Amino acid sequence: MGLHSSSLHSSSLHSSSLAKSTVLRQIQVMSTVVEIKEAIAHLSPQEYCELIADLQPFGDDEWDLQMKADAASGKLDFVDRHIEAARQDGTLLPLEPTLEKI
Repeated sequence: MGLHSSSLHSSSLHSSSLAKSTVLRQIQVMSTVVEIKEAIAHLSPQEYCELIADLQPFGDDEWDLQMKADAASGKLDFVDRHIEAARQDGTLLPLEPTLEKI
């Protein structure tokens, strides 16, 4: 088991490294957001999770911190009031159709 499993492990590490280098080469030649999105759509679930983790390695940026401070201070309470009023009078629209248009 020792030699056989060791060579299997080594082989899978090599395959993983090879796959990552192939993906990186493909990304390097992509020039548009559409091409990048198409490539992402073809990633395995594991590769997708790795990509997301690599793209979001940092905590909140300056904009995030300002939004949190504004929300905590009540500066954004008017948004909640507007949404609640629209919900009560039946004019509130679901978010999903709007997001699908983006």
